[in-house]
Amino acid sequence: RPTVEKEPLSRGRIELSPEDLEEMRKSILSLKGVPDPDGGSADAFARGFPLDPKADSDEDEKREIDSLLQSSRHISPGDEYLNLVVELIYLEDRADQFPAIVDVLEHYHQAIVAKKDFARAATLIRTLSEIRDRFAKRDKRKSELIGSVIDLLKRKSVLADLKDSVDLTSVQDMNGLLAYLKLFGAQAAVLLADIYEQIRDPDWRGPVLGMLAEIGHEDIRALEDLIQESRPGLSQEIIRFLKEKKDLRLVNLLAKIVSYKSPVIKQAAIQALRDVSDGAADKILLGFLADDNEEIRIAALDSLTGDAAKPIIAHIKRLIAEKKFAKKSPREKKALFAVLGRSDGEEACRFLADIFSKVPFLPSPKHTELCLYAVSALEVMRHQRSLEILKKGSKRRHLKIREACLKALQSKSKIPITFTGRMPQ
Repeated sequence: RPTVEKEPLSRGRIELSPEDLEEMRKSILSLKGVPDPDGGSADAFARGFPLDPKADSDEDEKREIDSLLQSSRHISPGDEYLNLVVELIYLEDRADQFPAIVDVLEHYHQAIVAKKDFARAATLIRTLSEIRDRFAKRDKRKSELIGSVIDLLKRKSVLADLKDSVDLTSVQDMNGLLAYLKLFGAQAAVLLADIYEQIRDPDWRGPVLGMLAEIGHEDIRALEDLIQESRPGLSQEIIRFLKEKKDLRLVNLLAKIVSYKSPVIKQAAIQALRDVSDGAADKILLGFLADDNEEIRIAALDSLTGDAAKPIIAHIKRLIAEKKFAKKSPREKKALFAVLGRSDGEEACRFLADIFSKVPFLPSPKHTELCLYAVSALEVMRHQRSLEILKKGSKRRHLKIREACLKALQSKSKIPITFTGRMPQ
């Protein structure tokens, strides 16, 4: 039984016996038409027999050849093993041998992933995909077998195991990791989300977010579940992406954020709802008006559209009529009345007129405050009746109310009233 010395092979060298060298020397001389000189020997040939002095390579060529030889001799054992396994699966035609090859591939894949050699793992899967595609037409059975191997290496549990066993935030070759995860498609979304939130190097957040955006273009549902309070930064980015994409499911998706505690995510949701011309968006914004955070409430009020429907106006009127209104800050009070002003509707005009019509017998700071906020709302209205209410208010005995109404009328006089009863936008 012949034996093979493996160690010389790993160096890219083959040791020849003197008899082998002599045979090679004679063969080359005969091909070149060079007579066998006296005293020629295998030793001389081994040292570099001059076949043709004129054909000697110059120094640059020698250095280049030496460099190529050295690089081929220093190929890593990992690359050698990968090349060997890929060649086996490419050449193997016996179906009964595939289970053994698959077992070898799976163990190899597990080993390189455990070592965080994600670049080589990605190369393995991509190479198998190329082989599968090559056999797709000429050997469908083999193509399907290779496809099953790829599915095995890309199954969802691989990502779960990876999350539990490897600290992905300390990976040195982040390019290799992202290239590997990209092969999993939407399945990798959760793992990419974890990396985005935990990664220490901010320079890699952009590429990770870019991969999530690519996943979102293919499967928007893969991003929906990533909007979580435990991921405030990423949730903001996903909401912004959905808003730019103008996905119709955005409104329903943002409805659940009303119950969140994170003000950062809530602000992002309110900002997104502001750009949605939909009555459903206004209804969700109403939910934020009950928030404990004043900034959230004001942001929601500022985001309510000018074409607010009757239920929206009715809700605003109730908030103004409640006893809690007195405890609200001036900013929030003004924001509530601003919604009435932007609505520019008949119902809002009636409500504001009622405030002016109730003149207390004695001066009331609370009533004065309501009238001044009502003036600010009437000033931005385009409805003709807003002028009538302000004219009546300009005749009030109360100095602050009278002066506020006169200033509002002066501001509105620069905008002509149209025959429809509204000032042009």
